[in-house]
Amino acid sequence: ELAMPILYVSHAIDEVLRLADHLVLLERGQVQASGSCRELLARVDLPLARDEDAAVLVDTTVAAHDEAYQLTRLAFAGGHIQVTRKPLALGARARLKIQARDVSIALRADNLSSIVNRLPARVVGFGQAAHPAQCLVRLDVGGTPLIARITRLSRDQLGLVEGAEVVAQIKSV
Repeated sequence: ELAMPILYVSHAIDEVLRLADHLVLLERGQVQASGSCRELLARVDLPLARDEDAAVLVDTTVAAHDEAYQLTRLAFAGGHIQVTRKPLALGARARLKIQARDVSIALRADNLSSIVNRLPARVVGFGQAAHPAQCLVRLDVGGTPLIARITRLSRDQLGLVEGAEVVAQIKSV
C-alpha cells in the first residue's frame, strides 16, 4: 500500500511467498541466490525446489467464474487454469502458487483425466528431488516456468528429454 521496501527475514517460505517480490537465499551467512521470487522458485538447482512444498508463482488475472462448478478461471501468459472458486472480481490480479507435487506430465492431451488443467509445455531441464526415487522436471508453459515432481521411473517410461513437447496437467484443488 505504501510502496515502501522492507527487509523481512523468515524461514517460513509460505509467508515469504505471500509478501515478497524479491528473495535472497542465505546459507550460513552466504548468499546462495538472489532474484525475483518467481525466478528463484523455478530453479531446480536451488534447495527450494527440493523442498516437499516446492512451488512456483504465477501472476494471473481473474478471467471468469463458473458458478455451476464453483471454479475460477485464471489467465496468464501460458494460457489459463481453473481453481476452486475465489471471491475475486473479474480482472483482478492474483498470485497463484502451483506446487510441484500437483503437476503431472502426459505425452498427449487427448487422455481423459480428473485433472482439468492441461497445458502444452516443453521440458527445459531436470533436477534432483529430496528423495532418490523422484526427480524434478522444469517445464516452460508459454514463457511461464513450472516444476513437476515425478518419479524417475515415470521420467524414463515417458522418455522425457530436454526439448520434449509434453502436456502439463495441474490439479485445480
